Amino acid sequence: MSTSAIKDGDSPGGYGVMIGPNLYAPIHQHFFTARLDTLMDGAENSVQELSVVRPPEAQNPHKSAFRAVAKTFNTELEALRNCAATESRFWRIINPNRKNRSGEYCGYRLVPGSCPIPFAQEGSKILQRAGYLKHHLLVTPYNPRLVSYAAG
Repeated sequence: MSTSAIKDGDSPGGYGVMIGPNLYAPIHQHFFTARLDTLMDGAENSVQELSVVRPPEAQNPHKSAFRAVAKTFNTELEALRNCAATESRFWRIINPNRKNRSGEYCGYRLVPGSCPIPFAQEGSKILQRAGYLKHHLLVTPYNPRLVSYAAG
């Protein structure tokens, strides 16, 4: 809880909750960021996005089939992505040159849970300072100068 003072008789006007005399808790957001530096059986790693799709009706007579389709990102711009619950979207980090004994790529799966977006408007101080909040996934090449900073 974050707290702020408020004058006698004033109200937070829906932007917070009164918690005591002349004291209110403003509604605000917290964001957690993580920098993952992964090596999957070497440094030749790729990041993929998997989304669930349904086949065309002609190939889906019982209308219950669906599958996950993978797309490998080739650029940083392609890898600025957001959650999509309607597609059951997730991401995985793989080494495309190595497979496990089941014939699948070795890798980590990133499965989003809650995917908040910033409620601050474009041009706000927070988004000027932390523009990375506009995306749930950002993939960048390794840079040793930025290793200590999860948020870039």
